[in-house]
Amino acid sequence: MNFITKLQDFFEAGKGINPQNSSTLPPPPPPSRSDNNKTTESQQYSNRTTSDSPSSNQTNISPSASNDWRNAVIIGSLIGGAIIIGLALTRSPQPVGTITPVSNNSTSTSSNSSNSSSSSPSLSQQDAKDLIARWLAVKQRLFGSPYDQELGAALMTGKAYKDNIKGPTSIGEAESSLEWLRNHNSYYTFGIQKIDSIESFKHGANQAVIEVIVTEKRTLYNNRGQIDKEATGLDTRLVRYSLQLADGKWKIVDYEPIRKIR
Repeated sequence: MNFITKLQDFFEAGKGINPQNSSTLPPPPPPSRSDNNKTTESQQYSNRTTSDSPSSNQTNISPSASNDWRNAVIIGSLIGGAIIIGLALTRSPQPVGTITPVSNNSTSTSSNSSNSSSSSPSLSQQDAKDLIARWLAVKQRLFGSPYDQELGAALMTGKAYKDNIKGPTSIGEAESSLEWLRNHNSYYTFGIQKIDSIESFKHGANQAVIEVIVTEKRTLYNNRGQIDKEATGLDTRLVRYSLQLADGKWKIVDYEPIRKIR
């Protein structure tokens, strides 16, 4: 009876033990200090990874906000590109115009026209009076020895030049005053020559008219050295002088006595 009781107590104490491993196992060794450190570091790294994980802190971006951001980027890119293109265009060299060759005739005509306009002197009333005074002064050398026609050419043009300096260009035309005197061995001398007053003065771009009262004493000697009384005298006349711009200078183109005053 006691034997059976002890056997039951033995089985009660052995419940839950695998019969194949019924031998007692030695307890596991205590964890080393290095293992404890590794475990602690592993836990700290796990905690940092978890706290730094983007998924834990990032806010979910809605589709509309993403579209607005994309549109802003596109518009900013377009504006920046337009500014760069504008700067490039403003700094790019300007095209040089094509130069069309000009013929020599056009160049000559343009040059002459430019020179004429730039060298065309204005004419005042005093300038016109001075021109008449110079004409009176050269008569002594023009209509007497040495018959210096160059002096007259500097002051006269047109009809006045033809009548006084250079005569006919064809047979049958009258001689000029200078040619007649030289051909007939005659000449003039002059005494008083003065402009008493200016009666009127009108002028345009290339022409002018001045009327002056002139007092002049002249004496004509013929080929025998005698005075020609018909062409000799002292008188005062109103004379109209027509002036014209020729070769860049104002010259007498015509003149005529209007009336004899005394």
